[in-house]
Amino acid sequence: MQDLKQKLFSFGIYGTKISELTQEEIILLLEKTWVEIVSHNEIKNLQASFTLVSLPNERLTAYNHYTKNGFDLFLLNFLKNKYIRMETVAWKDYLTNGAFNFVSKEYYLFINLLLSKNEFVHSSELKSALNLQPKKLFYLVKKLASLGLLEKKSYNNGYLVKLIRDENGCILTLKNNQPNINIQPSVRNQLNTDLNTHDLSKNELRFDIPLYEQIRRLVFQSAHGISSHDIFQKFGIKIKVGLKLLTKLSKINEGKIISRDEFDGKIKRTKFYFIEQLEKCKNKSEIFTNQEEPYSGNKMITVEDRIHAIECLIDQKGSFLLDRDNVDELKRILGVKYDLDRRTIINSAIKGGFNVCKSIIKDNNIRYVISDKNAKEDEQIFNKISQKESFEIKKLSKFQQNIYRYFVIYFKFLEKDNGFISDKNIRNKYFYLFLRNISTQKQQERFVFDHLIINEMPLYLILGLLSFKKPNFKNFIIEEIRKSLFNGNWNVKKLKTEIFERKFFENEIEKENILFSNIEMEYNNSNNLKD
Repeated sequence: MQDLKQKLFSFGIYGTKISELTQEEIILLLEKTWVEIVSHNEIKNLQASFTLVSLPNERLTAYNHYTKNGFDLFLLNFLKNKYIRMETVAWKDYLTNGAFNFVSKEYYLFINLLLSKNEFVHSSELKSALNLQPKKLFYLVKKLASLGLLEKKSYNNGYLVKLIRDENGCILTLKNNQPNINIQPSVRNQLNTDLNTHDLSKNELRFDIPLYEQIRRLVFQSAHGISSHDIFQKFGIKIKVGLKLLTKLSKINEGKIISRDEFDGKIKRTKFYFIEQLEKCKNKSEIFTNQEEPYSGNKMITVEDRIHAIECLIDQKGSFLLDRDNVDELKRILGVKYDLDRRTIINSAIKGGFNVCKSIIKDNNIRYVISDKNAKEDEQIFNKISQKESFEIKKLSKFQQNIYRYFVIYFKFLEKDNGFISDKNIRNKYFYLFLRNISTQKQQERFVFDHLIINEMPLYLILGLLSFKKPNFKNFIIEEIRKSLFNGNWNVKKLKTEIFERKFFENEIEKENILFSNIEMEYNNSNNLKD
């Protein structure tokens, strides 16, 4: 088989008429995935416009025809006017064995020309035949000569080159023990493999299936799209090469695959979607958004997602100031943990057709208010929201601003002012003691920790266990309770439930990562805990 491979390689990159081979050789080559049987027109197209992409291949059709009808009928009716060639990348791989990767088509055409000459060729002839600049030709010769593929000697204001051959006249090939991976699309190995039986989304790179086909099925099966980064993570293919493959796949499957830019955190990626899967993904996202809990799946955030989140927040508040609290609320709706870029939010609001009002107050402090599409900037709501107290620094010198940032609104000081217990061991002991008291009241060792249990918590314990970084939050809560008592609402527990939402507490407690089994069983100062 190696001799037959050498013979087919020697015909060059454009191959030869299939009649140049014997019947036995043809039968052997029909079983090889690196062989292409193509028409004369395909060879002409390749000569006119060189490409690394595999040509429309009739090898499998020929193989099936042969197995069903016998060789004589197969040869007369099917192959008499065909050309046989080695697949382009396989042709390169045979010569280099993966030790060197051609980076331009000139390498292929240069070696093919020397292969057809089988003698020394002058540099001027090479420049003329291949339309190469002297600098480019010099680089090609230098690189291939350093690899041991070319013989070079000076001659008549130039140089002569030819491919190095062994004593039998065969081209010397490079040696490399590294496994060779063909990253270009090739013929489908359908002889012993049914592609529909493999779930490629759960497999790594398969050598029995062309990479192009693996990527195609990966895109068709993905519910959240595929990017070049995903190709790199799964197959080890370079990002740029993966993007080229995905772009070509999108063009070939126009109408079935679309691409769009999305943000993975703050990183912008181009993702490719199978249109039917994309519609399913959109419907699923809408279902999760309408539920009480945010959608926490591993999904990319698109412009449409941000516009939908802004719309949800406007439905709740009518208009909102783009401050830390509302940015956190948008994060909750989107189901992400990373910080959202405010400029990106503003751009999304503009693209969504919402009204974005920019207010500049003293000391060039800029505020943005986002409101419904029908709202007008001269309405009272804009002035009211834009003048609202926030964490931004006003009327301070630069030195005062630094002092304010580090000693007034520094998060550790803010949470401590709101009653947060900084020592985690003490927090765990307080929380354990509270749970033990609940267990004693219920006379149960196991019980469900839900909003009813939170309702039993003293306010100081809630503020001590959970970190609130909003300035004067504790004073705000106390004032709300006083108003409730003054108005005759003595149901303080109900008031706490209204102020603190159930899911908010459950999420915050989960963040603390309190492991009940590791908390100490006793706390000496338990008698000091009073409601």
